[in-house]
Amino acid sequence: MRFLKTSLSVAIMAFMLTAMNLHAAGPHPGNQVQQAVLASIRGGNAGEITKYMNTLVDFDIPGNRGTFSKSQGGRVLGDFLSKNPVSECTVISTGNSTDGGDYTVGDLKAGGKSYRLYFVLKEVDGKWLIHIFKITPQ
Repeated sequence: MRFLKTSLSVAIMAFMLTAMNLHAAGPHPGNQVQQAVLASIRGGNAGEITKYMNTLVDFDIPGNRGTFSKSQGGRVLGDFLSKNPVSECTVISTGNSTDGGDYTVGDLKAGGKSYRLYFVLKEVDGKWLIHIFKITPQ
């Protein structure tokens, strides 16, 4: 019984120390960019999303697929959003990709149609930037 109490106490202490370390580290910087990108998508603001794009971005959205410069990507996305006003954007899943990026998967309702939203953020020179951006029909 004494062994069980000691083991339980050690486990609780380890959990508390881990929780304190996670809290001290603060929120993941990529999360702030993720939230800003989602808010801009919901608002149909491609110009704001462009601020978070890497120099080159892999795009796959209806009518446009390829690797585009930041400015080209902004125009492509702006064209899609102007033709397909966003009515809803919800997050389904987030996580870490195997190459060190953070991914976001969501449902997007735009222009009366349903799409799957997917984008990957990676850290470049201390900034979290979009490297992959996809909007695919469901």
